[in-house]
Amino acid sequence: MTSPSLEVRIELMFDQEPDTVSLPDLEARVCTWAGRITAATCHWLVLVATFDRRKAWANGMASCAHLLSWRFGVGLRACYEYVRAARALEDLPQTREAFGHGRISYSKVRAITRIATPENEGEWVTEALRCSARKLDRLVSLQLKIDDDSGSKGTVRAPTTSTAPPPPAELRSERRTVGRPPSGGRTPSPRWPAITLVSGSPRWRIRARTS
Repeated sequence: MTSPSLEVRIELMFDQEPDTVSLPDLEARVCTWAGRITAATCHWLVLVATFDRRKAWANGMASCAHLLSWRFGVGLRACYEYVRAARALEDLPQTREAFGHGRISYSKVRAITRIATPENEGEWVTEALRCSARKLDRLVSLQLKIDDDSGSKGTVRAPTTSTAPPPPAELRSERRTVGRPPSGGRTPSPRWPAITLVSGSPRWRIRARTS
């Protein structure tokens, strides 16, 4: 439930009806509020990380994610991602700074926190600043796939930092295998994309790989 004071603050955010604002000003407001929402999300995740680390959810709840889902009406899977990203951000100061200034979105932060470490996060933040969220997510997935195939335990994979228990079995989706058809589907013939990691950093070039 929204508190009266919060409702007042929300009303004050909109000093003009959107339909009365000029298009250039409307565009500027959309961009400004997107940055503010991103920065606010970063601050919220910092609070969530502390809330989880201090186990403030432990009185009657299975995990921090369960409490967030119950209190705020958000899907449990999304809440597990919030907690995972929040805990990972504690060890990624450059990512947290860019996020807190609204320079990279939560979608990009979620991708970065799947793979970055304190030693290489600067490379990932640089990549995030110059590519789309979709491309960044794809690059992270491809790199994780390469690591899995090679059995690599290198520095590109971020350590698991969340103390929250893993999602229940019914919420665990099977990991998507990059470059393979879905079960029962036809095996496509084309060349599958692969990435080449240059000097151990996430600066890639997409190349063709034949099976």
